[in-house]
Amino acid sequence: MQTFDQQRRNDDIATDRVMVENFFGRLKTLWAVCGDIYRWNRKNYDAFFQTCVAVTNVHIRFNPLRDEDGDANMQYINRLRTIGSKKIRDKKKSQHKYREKRKTRLTFFLASESTLAGKAYDSETEMGSDSDDDGATSQLF
Repeated sequence: MQTFDQQRRNDDIATDRVMVENFFGRLKTLWAVCGDIYRWNRKNYDAFFQTCVAVTNVHIRFNPLRDEDGDANMQYINRLRTIGSKKIRDKKKSQHKYREKRKTRLTFFLASESTLAGKAYDSETEMGSDSDDDGATSQLF
């Protein structure tokens, strides 16, 4: 059970969090460089990001944040989750396919190996198999 002060603090944090989510939603909507993978020179990223944040602040001053901005941020987060779950699903599918193929290969390999081993015991090429005396040792000389 939370105290009254803890509940009030959590409510304040929740309100701040909504504002931050709305800000990032607006930032990602306005500037693709902030909402996607940065593929340019890494040294320039800080300057680009700070410029985007500054211009977004000016944009917010003239066009206050709305709930739709938070929705844009949630859409972005959901898109990232979808991409992540698709990668995980594809990786599991690939691993399953690999394991099935490996199992098939090993089954064929072991089957062919046992067939070859069985033929080796049945062959007449073993030493002493041509001899008429059953218990005698065969000599090569």
